Amino acid sequence: MLAETDRALALDPQLQSAHLLRTVALMRTRRLDEAGKILARLRAEYPGHPEVGTVWGQYLLSTGRTAEALPVLEAAVALLPGEPSLWDAIGVANARLGRGDASRAAFERTVAISPGYLEGWMRLAAACQSIGDAAGRDRALAEAGVRPGGPARVAAFRRTPGAVAP
Repeated sequence: MLAETDRALALDPQLQSAHLLRTVALMRTRRLDEAGKILARLRAEYPGHPEVGTVWGQYLLSTGRTAEALPVLEAAVALLPGEPSLWDAIGVANARLGRGDASRAAFERTVAISPGYLEGWMRLAAACQSIGDAAGRDRALAEAGVRPGGPARVAAFRRTPGAVAP
């Protein structure tokens, strides 16, 4: 992805979408300082832009600034309610803040929008587990189990201490 964004930016250095993709790629490779510099510039150039806000919120999560990330993500999702990555990030933020019901609700939105997203189902199962919703957890695990790679992930979840009985 980094090489592709380099090519795109060589053609058009102002291409916002390429800068955002580059930032996401840098975050995934844990090059957070570089990602932060790009985001600082994008936030100055495009204040209030929902896609910039989405990546900014994810960056804040990646850097451990969860409480700061949540309102940023919630503001972005108000403008992009059909974006599953936003709902997923909101779920992660709420889980980290110990807000189990809100986490479950966000992950439910994530998988409603993107039912093939295995990680969303696994996160939903964990959120349900954290609030004592065994039926919800079992439904999420059943859905995860029919996704590519799901059976192994479900089996690993079941082996986790404190998860579900095998």
